[in-house]
Amino acid sequence: MLELRATAFDVVIVHAGAHACDAVAAIASGLRVAPDEVMLIGQPGAALELAARIAGVVDAHAVVLDETDGWATWSLRGEDARLAFSYLSPLELPEEGFVQGEVAHLPAKVLVRGDAVHILVPSMLSHELRHRLLDRCGHLAPVEASS
Repeated sequence: MLELRATAFDVVIVHAGAHACDAVAAIASGLRVAPDEVMLIGQPGAALELAARIAGVVDAHAVVLDETDGWATWSLRGEDARLAFSYLSPLELPEEGFVQGEVAHLPAKVLVRGDAVHILVPSMLSHELRHRLLDRCGHLAPVEASS
């Protein structure tokens, strides 16, 4: 079975020097998206807590932004989640963790946790990603679940 669900996450972006980004990624399970950028993903309402956890690590020149509204997440869940993803992207999924690149020809960040593959795209691409997911994985009979 394959479930497709719009999933809410809070997203905090940290722009800082490489050493500060290393420290942020280590203490807050951040996703290193560039040498000077870390993305922190948490449950809804976690943005302030995420920012507070890293306050002592970054310097005065760092930029810490709540970008929750700028990202949309579609989650693939169930035993066919990895198979479905293979129809969307050539990216190699880790057992648990993060990759970034093209998914259904859209720029995306992908977070794998348990049996879920979370695909984050800029929020303006949310509807298009959903359409492409359903189009490319329709033969797997995805069930759309509401949050």
